[in-house]
Amino acid sequence: IGGTIMNLLKRTISIVSAIAISASIGISAMAAGFTDVSEQSPYYDAISYTSEAGIFSGISDTEFAPDVQLTRGMYVTLLGKVYFHLKGDFGAPSNPVAETGFLDVSPDDYYGPSVCWAWKNEIVSGYDDDIFAPNDVLTKEQAISILYRYSNFSNDNLLSGENTNILSYEDYSDISKYAIPAIQWGLENQILTDDGDKINPTEKITRAETAQYLYNYITKWFNSRQEREVTD
Repeated sequence: IGGTIMNLLKRTISIVSAIAISASIGISAMAAGFTDVSEQSPYYDAISYTSEAGIFSGISDTEFAPDVQLTRGMYVTLLGKVYFHLKGDFGAPSNPVAETGFLDVSPDDYYGPSVCWAWKNEIVSGYDDDIFAPNDVLTKEQAISILYRYSNFSNDNLLSGENTNILSYEDYSDISKYAIPAIQWGLENQILTDDGDKINPTEKITRAETAQYLYNYITKWFNSRQEREVTD
């Protein structure tokens, strides 16, 4: 009986959390104001939420540019903002740094503090010991791999992904070996969005898709916090 009550309580908390997120989304959706993101867009809620939360910004006051591809430097900057959004300024990459760990990243670059923070916490690595290539465009498997390492750094209470069968996807052989655990994690936690029978791991990620990844992650993060409070 005790186990049944606990399970019901967990479900109730998850539902309440989902309602709270949905209410926040409703406010954010009205506040987004981007002329190139219609209400019919599958990314509308994600873009509205992340922009209202101060994580994502448009390329202008009225344009988000949802189909523009995202660079490595911008992505790591967004993760720094996610960290600040969820956990406050403790440990967030907000201050200038003396060194970034990479020859092609200066502390004066807009992404400099975030890259240094992510590098020191083993969230990102370069193409070799001293090259980060901040202007390179990310693929989907690279983006989810970085988010996976961020989740491990953040000590999140999310599913491990070990129960996900990627062999059921037509393009599973296109997944790089290093990215397999991250893609399994992303699929099991419903953070990574697939395309029916395909994952499209080597496809370049867009700003809209990135907003969706981050929004999915944030939703899972809030739910996991609620569930942890029940079990504790």
